[in-house]
Formats: sequence, C-alpha cells, structure tokens
Amino acid sequence: MILRVDRRGNVTLRTPLHTTKHQARAFVDAELAWIQAQLAKVPPPPDLVAGTRLPHPQGMLTLRLYPATPGPVRRIGHELWLPGGATLPEETKRSRLESWLRKEARHHALVLLAHWSQRIGVTPKRLTIRDQQSRWGSCSRAGGINLNWRILWLPTELANFLVIHELCHLHHMHHGPEFWALVATHDPNWREHRRQLKRSAFPW
Repeated sequence: MILRVDRRGNVTLRTPLHTTKHQARAFVDAELAWIQAQLAKVPPPPDLVAGTRLPHPQGMLTLRLYPATPGPVRRIGHELWLPGGATLPEETKRSRLESWLRKEARHHALVLLAHWSQRIGVTPKRLTIRDQQSRWGSCSRAGGINLNWRILWLPTELANFLVIHELCHLHHMHHGPEFWALVATHDPNWREHRRQLKRSAFPW
C-alpha cells in the first residue's frame, strides 16, 4: 500500500486489488503521524488580493484586481490584471487565474521543447499541459510529452532539467545508465536539479 500527500494537502492511498477496507484503515491509522507531518509541510494557498505576487519566467507578476467589468485576464508589464476580481469568490479568482497560467505554461513549455528537441535529436508528437499533483511530467511510448502547468513557476535550470528528462525518454524509455548518461550530456548538474525539483513547492 502506498500513501501520498500532494501539494494541496490531499491524501491518497493506493492498495492492491484485494485489500479490504479494514486492512486499508489499519494501514492509514498506523501511518497517521506520518500523514500529519506531511500535511504540516503543505503551504497554504495565498489569498488572491491586490498586490499578491506570482512567479513568471519573465519576472514576478503583481496581481491587480479591478471592478466588475467584463474581459479576460491579461498581463500588462509586470502586472496581472483580473477583471471583476475585487468581487469574485476566492475559488473563482483562482480558477480564472489558473486558466491564464496554463496558457502561459504551454507557451513556455513549447519554447523549451523546441530548444531542447533540436539538441537531443528528437521530435515529440504532442505536448499536453496537465494539473498533476504528484508528478512534474511524463513521456508516452507514442511520443507525447506531458508537463505539469506549474513548470511556469520553476527556476530556469529546473524547467530545463524537466524538459531534458522527458525528451531523453524518447531515446530511452527507462531510468537505466544509458538514460542518465544522455541526460548528463545536456545537464551535467542533473542530480542536484532532480533533488531540487522533488522539493519544489508553489502557491497552489
């Protein structure tokens, strides 16, 4: 059985097919102290008020909320404007901002993929941006690359490592010595970047 606590504080338990409810409950009870310790590490999401600062590859963005006028979320310089944000419920603000951030993440990821695909000598079939809570990315045998939209918030060196890692899987669909040797060719500091990526935490 495997317990996980994601960045939002959601606790999930994976069990073998024939595990009983009693066995699952007993396992969770035995690991309760560990669960509580992990939940204590989960940072609370920020209140999305005027002046909230959010990371972006082109520099920190300051959130600006203006009255209930129609229109899309838009970036003006280093400010991120949310129409009607002053009166919207917190979850609605978060949802609208996340939609905008996902589009930005896709553009950012496409630039990185174009850069590293040429150097690694591969051509991914497609890019999918996902809202994964426990994974940063994956590569399918069909040649598709899946990336967490929070790549937008990663430092440049970690975003590069993530993209390099997934593209190298198009040569080697495993984590054997050949795979890591190829990763090291393009990112000599991959071990440190891998460690940092596992520890990365973001606003939500």
